[in-house]
Amino acid sequence: MNYKPDNIEIEKNFREASKAYLHIALTLYIKLEAKISIYNREKFGDTANIICSLNRAIEHLMKLKLVKTSRSLLYKFPQTFTEYCLINQIQFPKELIDYHKKIKNKDLQLQRDNLEKSIFSITIDFKEAIKRIEREISGINYNFEFFKDIHILRNSLEHHWNRNEEFLKKIIGIMSSKAIPSIKEFILAVLNEDPSYFFNKKLLEEIDILDRAIMNQHSLTLQKRFEEIESLYKKDPESCREKYFYPIKYRKLNEEETNSKCPICEKTFFALFDWEADYDVEGTSEEGYVSGIYPDVKCLHCKNCHFYLEDSDVDIYLPNGLDVNYGEYFSDDYY
Repeated sequence: MNYKPDNIEIEKNFREASKAYLHIALTLYIKLEAKISIYNREKFGDTANIICSLNRAIEHLMKLKLVKTSRSLLYKFPQTFTEYCLINQIQFPKELIDYHKKIKNKDLQLQRDNLEKSIFSITIDFKEAIKRIEREISGINYNFEFFKDIHILRNSLEHHWNRNEEFLKKIIGIMSSKAIPSIKEFILAVLNEDPSYFFNKKLLEEIDILDRAIMNQHSLTLQKRFEEIESLYKKDPESCREKYFYPIKYRKLNEEETNSKCPICEKTFFALFDWEADYDVEGTSEEGYVSGIYPDVKCLHCKNCHFYLEDSDVDIYLPNGLDVNYGEYFSDDYY
């Protein structure tokens, strides 16, 4: 064979592959904001890709450990001394070369090339990698249970497209508390390398923000806005009021004071809302008829610090909807 990668290049390939797969997994995790859906094809596909990418990253990290110990650990154990020499890049002894020339009626180099193709085309699988590392690092206290869980779920997704929602929620739900720490611990304690090389710093910062968003029941976008406004308001309230204001598209809507409090300054939130119709289809074969109207809140904003929120985040601070006095908006004739 003309091209034979050495151990240094193989190690580099494993590092770069694991780094790439970790990047994919964390990017998709942030995109989904740690939420899964087995009924939405795109979201379910992204969730499956998170698991499969984590599995691939872990497998490459484990094989990096094996090749750093001995290249031969990447492959099925050598069946012959010839295979052993090839895997470990050992010069064939003269006696072996003479033996091949004498016994075999083929060109020795051709035999060697064909043997290399068969040996180096397939490495050991995920489970065997764990077994070999467990035997190799008996003096290191590392628990592979999370790696095994990931592999079980990956196999279920890859081979059966199994929509195991509870298992998915379990893994996705411990991304910050278990998944990332477990992989970092392996890199540090088993590989003896720097975890920061494998993890994108900006993605980890995004995940930290996402963790706080989940704790506050915020979307990731809202949590970022909350932290920005909170920080500026503490330093300079007036500058905060000048810099932030709710989007212009809401300025022509109706406004009503609520009982909900701003999490930054504790002042009362004001709701910006439009009217939406309630339809009743009971007792008719038609599309239905308007049976009433209700206030549909588009945005909540604070007139003091100018913190605001919109879309699905409104429900967090206004879970029971907006209570309004309809008489202030409509005449008795309307009813």
